[in-house]
Amino acid sequence: MVGFPVTVNINNSTFTGTTNSKGEYNFEAVANSIYNLTIGTGSEAYFSGQVAATANNAVIQVTTSFLPPSVQLEVAVILAAIPVAIVAAYYAYRRLGASR
Repeated sequence: MVGFPVTVNINNSTFTGTTNSKGEYNFEAVANSIYNLTIGTGSEAYFSGQVAATANNAVIQVTTSFLPPSVQLEVAVILAAIPVAIVAAYYAYRRLGASR
């Protein structure tokens, strides 16, 4: 995810930026602290949650979907509806076929 907006919050401090050509965003972290991280903007947040900085400042990797949550939900609903539609069509076909 290249060029995506990133917001990092801790207490009253906010860091903002964009991901680089490798899809990375770096910031100075205080060891053993928890940060609120958002990748994306507002309704198009690809990740929003907390990450923890370790005592040795290890690299934190966050993996996200390329689709925003709203689109992920739409895809899940459509995929769940397909078997229901097939069963309903089969049932209707059998009922109409049985009445002839």
